[in-house]
Amino acid sequence: MINVRGWGSGANAGRAGSSPASATPRAPDRIRDREQHNVPHERGDAPVVTDARWCIVGPTHPYRGGIPRHTTLFSDAAIRSGLDITLMTFVRQYPGWLYKGSSDLDPDQVRPTALTPDYRLDGVRPDTWRRGARAIAASAPDVLVVIWWHPFFAPMVSTLLRQIRRRSPGTVRIALCHNVLPHESSPIDRFLVRRALAPAEGLVLHATSQEVVASELLGPKPALVTPHPTYTVDAALSAPRRADRDRPVNLLFFGIVRHYKGVDVLLRALPQVLRERSVRLVIAGEFWDPAQPYADLIHDLHLDGHVDLRPGYVPDDELTKLLVDADLMVAPYRSATQSGAVEMAFGAGLPVIASRVGGLADQVDDGTDGLLVPADDVASLSRALLKATDHQTLDRLSAGARSRATARTWTTLVTNVQRFSASLRANRVPFADVNDA
Repeated sequence: MINVRGWGSGANAGRAGSSPASATPRAPDRIRDREQHNVPHERGDAPVVTDARWCIVGPTHPYRGGIPRHTTLFSDAAIRSGLDITLMTFVRQYPGWLYKGSSDLDPDQVRPTALTPDYRLDGVRPDTWRRGARAIAASAPDVLVVIWWHPFFAPMVSTLLRQIRRRSPGTVRIALCHNVLPHESSPIDRFLVRRALAPAEGLVLHATSQEVVASELLGPKPALVTPHPTYTVDAALSAPRRADRDRPVNLLFFGIVRHYKGVDVLLRALPQVLRERSVRLVIAGEFWDPAQPYADLIHDLHLDGHVDLRPGYVPDDELTKLLVDADLMVAPYRSATQSGAVEMAFGAGLPVIASRVGGLADQVDDGTDGLLVPADDVASLSRALLKATDHQTLDRLSAGARSRATARTWTTLVTNVQRFSASLRANRVPFADVNDA
């Protein structure tokens, strides 16, 4: 679904920069955007040529995770759409002591293919924010797209947007928001979100639930709600599914493990499923909660031998193998904005059982490419797992997921943002803020 709230609906080499990982050999892009291999654009989605010079500010290679991957593929798709793109990114996102995982770097993370990022910003050094703003203003792009995902970056984002508002008034300022608020937020987070995003002229969101959150915090700011694109995993799409029907059905949860992800709910749902089905569950990802309580729960529920716990960051090569081996992905979240992991599962042709929360309800077509269940409901999740692991139902849902694998493209996201920026420009009200320094 695409919805606009508010007013309505070149030089492709990029800019020179020095990468902190520029000497790292490039890994094959196994989990990628299908469009970089010449898949035709959707009918009716020919690129829009207005506002052709963009600056995108956000994380990219060598930073790990779904948001850097999203930034990279979005930037590449914008170039393929004929836009002149500058990608400004980080020499450091935040101090190591603030990051709960082992590292925020992955040298094998997908790289931009058509530009060299400008590695300039440091999340804790305001001088780099001001220099970055001056560099953006000097190039006077038609559109500035700032990637937003956590209030830690509020001072930097606020500085960039306010400086560009003053120094380059012709630039349309957009915030592409993965999470308007963190999953576990506080009153100070709400203050920081207001401070950071108030100077943005419009918001791009991937879930209707986020539109409600943004409206409550920021008032009637124009917003585009457009689907999260899918990450295509060719090796998994081409792999045969369920060739051996006598083996257990392989369930997969992957990603960072935190309380709101509901992994404990999934574990509690398994005993009922195992009374009627032969299933095996792999839980793979970094634990930002202590891992021992999960291991204890597996033992207490007598799930040893049925659950494979794999703590630690999962690089692309290992994730591809997990997706090839899996039959069904489970996202039992207690809360959610939207999920890049769900889009990666669909890109591998896997059906998804997910909680009916936040943007997950927009991502999963209940009964077609997956099943939706109430959040934090062990009995409902058990019933859904029993239904989905029936061979005929699993075949049907898998077929739906495979047809869904290439339906949400990165070019469509770029086109929608282009149209949105044109709408914002057409309805601009002149603004002057003498307090922006």
